[in-house]
Amino acid sequence: MSSGIAEEMPWTKVHTLAFTALSLGTAVEAYVYSLAYLTVNWFPMPRWLLVVFSVWPLIWLSIGALVSGPMADALGRKRSLYITWSLYVIGTSLLILSLNAATLLASLSLLLMAVGGEYNTVLVVAHEIFPRRVRSRSFYLIMNFANLGGVIASLVTVVATSPTTQRLALGLTLAVALIVIFIIRLRIPESIPWMEGKGLDATNELTRYFGDYVNRAGTWRGSNPKPSTARLPVWFRVIVGVVLSYSYVIGLSSIALTLGPYYFPSMTSWLIMAFSAASFASGFLGLWADSLSRRWLLLTSSALTTALMSTLILTSHYWRGHPWLFWTLYLLTSASMNVYWLSEDALKSEVWPTLRRGFFTALVRSLAFFLAIPTLALLAYLPLSTYLALSTALFGTSLLASAAWFVRGIETGKGVSVNAPP
Repeated sequence: MSSGIAEEMPWTKVHTLAFTALSLGTAVEAYVYSLAYLTVNWFPMPRWLLVVFSVWPLIWLSIGALVSGPMADALGRKRSLYITWSLYVIGTSLLILSLNAATLLASLSLLLMAVGGEYNTVLVVAHEIFPRRVRSRSFYLIMNFANLGGVIASLVTVVATSPTTQRLALGLTLAVALIVIFIIRLRIPESIPWMEGKGLDATNELTRYFGDYVNRAGTWRGSNPKPSTARLPVWFRVIVGVVLSYSYVIGLSSIALTLGPYYFPSMTSWLIMAFSAASFASGFLGLWADSLSRRWLLLTSSALTTALMSTLILTSHYWRGHPWLFWTLYLLTSASMNVYWLSEDALKSEVWPTLRRGFFTALVRSLAFFLAIPTLALLAYLPLSTYLALSTALFGTSLLASAAWFVRGIETGKGVSVNAPP
């Protein structure tokens, strides 16, 4: 089977191009996601409009995912990525021309819809395009580039001090990245497992992009291990995925994104930059992702992050007068939360049949986003201590979901084939 050959193939130049394109894609997605929080100072806004900006990304991410998920299953991963890329181009043009809060929200709507759709497809195709032995490693490192996008976006706003220069700098930086991504994507194949599942000529696609490697398949093709034959109910996979995703959205939003606009406006860019930088550094744990248990990583990272967030609350009376303690706890929390995010992103997109992977990944993400919207609206009006306590308690639900998967779920890391999900 073509998908079996693709899974057991050694690393090639095409894989390098795919890795580069998808990594740039996740960086752009985080870059855009940060814009809703980095641009709130461009125009005078009442508190209620700040709340709108805080939940605006989740609304449009959900819409983008719900449209793109089924589209990627029906039309293919590559076509779906081209469609969402087109939305990026329109949204970027409008961002550069934004002259008030209304046009800014309109541009963010298009950009975030593109993010919701594109990120969903990247989650899916990152499991399907790389050799099995390095699938987890490739996935973790690709997703980790999202943190670099947050660093770049916040750095641009720090360097460009006025709203006008920020608008131009952010828009032009995004435009350059989109051009590079488009050029590279022309040189990578469609998902072989998806083509095979659709009954399309996957052999020709495989030969076109990998050439002689296909002819030498007999010399390197391996055992292709499968996950447990025990089938997990769809409802269990959906519920665990939603809780894991919801807890991360709350943790990310409350610690990295809204803490600044709500309580420390002058520090917003610095908080996002610090979170993203610490996260990016911790993401290189992904170099060992193929030898680590997905279940153990989920459980330990969720427990450690909850403990660090709790410590941040318990010491708040002290770190307000001792910034070094705040930044130490903040950076450690950021790093731990990132490992948790990489693990839950991998799990919620790898446990579905190939031809339904886009839809179910989108369903889980969108349900989590819709649940997070009223939660984040509530958090906006709480005192800082209550805000941190409730955020920690809600992130703590990740412990329940991680424990449930640890006990009832299966191992999806350690070189398991993604073409035979439970």
